[in-house]
Amino acid sequence: MEDASVAERAQRELRDVLRIDPRDAEAMMKLGLLMESQGARVGAEELLKRAASVDRTFKPAWTLANFYFRNNQENEMWPEIRKVLEITTKPNLLFFDVAVVYDLCWKTGVDAKRILALVPERPAAMLSYFYYLGSQRHLVAARARAPRSARLCAS
Repeated sequence: MEDASVAERAQRELRDVLRIDPRDAEAMMKLGLLMESQGARVGAEELLKRAASVDRTFKPAWTLANFYFRNNQENEMWPEIRKVLEITTKPNLLFFDVAVVYDLCWKTGVDAKRILALVPERPAAMLSYFYYLGSQRHLVAARARAPRSARLCAS
């Protein structure tokens, strides 16, 4: 009973934050995740989508991608993964370690070519994926993408 009251209080407080600032993406994400944990997936998805539209940075897009992964909605997950990779592989943002993004992609069991198609056509993005493939021993996929990496990096 005490857990329910804590969750209810947290939900009330997050809704109060959103009444004060309806564009607070952090509050939307927290409330969305709380609602998901309580089984309210439709409302959770709506809040996470709103957060990702208000704040176009890594965290909201990644949170939404993970929501879709957890809820077996891969068709909705892939566009969010693409957004995450677009955000995190820009030349001025090379401090991101995108290995967690690629880990999630590989956990789906999807064909390696589908994952490769999500990687932006930028040298840094291609190299980071190539290094990831090697470090995770996805050697067949690494060999298949080596010529593409070499061409992109040579240009």
